[in-house]
Amino acid sequence: MLFKSTQEQKLCTTSSSGLPKWRQSPIDINRVIAWSKKFPPLLLTNYWSNDGTATLTNTGNTVNIELANKKIPTMRGGPLKDDEFQFMNVQFRWGPSDCRGAEHSIDNTWYSMEAQVMHWNTRYGSIDKCYDKSDGIAILSYLMQTAYVG
Repeated sequence: MLFKSTQEQKLCTTSSSGLPKWRQSPIDINRVIAWSKKFPPLLLTNYWSNDGTATLTNTGNTVNIELANKKIPTMRGGPLKDDEFQFMNVQFRWGPSDCRGAEHSIDNTWYSMEAQVMHWNTRYGSIDKCYDKSDGIAILSYLMQTAYVG
């Protein structure tokens, strides 16, 4: 298991509770004023293998997924350049209604849920050494919207 204590787990949250104090949540991406920049491809390795074990845990605040007994997924490239970031966990964000569940939004449109895939920079040797580094943690966020068919 990646977390050794409840305190360490609290430090890993990306919620708008303020821990850690990265001043990054919530974000509303406004496509009118956002600048665009071309990057090389973001390379994801070992994400789609079916080996190993995935542990799903209800923490009381979110659902957390951790992986074991497999090649740990990594990502590099894109804006991360040559640094390799190792998968840590996936945390989900949702709310009391489908229109305001995700932590982040695009053009003031809120989504039903958000999955945040946390990674740490292997250059620092351990995740514990990454929290106070500006390039120590990288998070991929997936915004999801429910659709009613009927």
